[in-house]
Amino acid sequence: MINVGVDLHKRSGFAVIKDEDGSVLGSFSFKNNWRGISEFVQKLRGFKDVKVAVESSGNYWVRLYEELEENGIRVVLTNPMKTRAIAEAKIKTDKLDALAEEASRAIAREAVKDLRVELLLGFKGIDYYTAMIIVNEIGDINRFSSPRKLVSWAGLCPSVRQSGGRCRMGGITKQGNKWVRWALVQAAHQAARHDGRLKAFFERVAAGRGVQKAVVAVARKMLVSTYYVLKRREPYRGEDAGLRRRKLIRLRRLAC
Repeated sequence: MINVGVDLHKRSGFAVIKDEDGSVLGSFSFKNNWRGISEFVQKLRGFKDVKVAVESSGNYWVRLYEELEENGIRVVLTNPMKTRAIAEAKIKTDKLDALAEEASRAIAREAVKDLRVELLLGFKGIDYYTAMIIVNEIGDINRFSSPRKLVSWAGLCPSVRQSGGRCRMGGITKQGNKWVRWALVQAAHQAARHDGRLKAFFERVAAGRGVQKAVVAVARKMLVSTYYVLKRREPYRGEDAGLRRRKLIRLRRLAC
């Protein structure tokens, strides 16, 4: 097995690659953006049987975690205190994240029993961890009479500004449930790149209103779809069934 430890910061990351005997095979830096992460993942695809440990401080890890998951690379989140020494390549990777991996397994055991989580895995950009945030924060979907109510509750609806008798649509209100809003916005970055229908929608909105507003618009669209998935207990219509099966296989393995 190849073990990879990643020390991730806001704008960059540093990775150390070791074999199963603990010998350092190499180390390199990469930018913590979509291009840098994609290049990092491509390097890892040159190895067989790879496990990546990523420091879970802040929310800097989300994009990397999602990209690794999408590419079928095993990834676990670690305690920042345990990965601090990665930059010096002095820590033993076989001792990395034992505690964090057990926590991930405990969450996975709960996730694998929840049909709602299984259905949400059909979305590009949503893994079991993100799905657990969404379903636990939303609770009973029937308490929302419409997808519009859910979007408003999550603070993803645009604000309305009135001036001189005219109404203008502004940015999102950012009122409501910050966790679901955060989870969907993070997922939207992946969906905008890998979901065919949402990618076309993203590009259309981005051309007229800018990338950030387009990402939020995708998140809002995903939440509307989430409403119907949870309400009807049926898969997302734009899902990649093969991807959902692969996510479920990884989830069940982790839960064992």
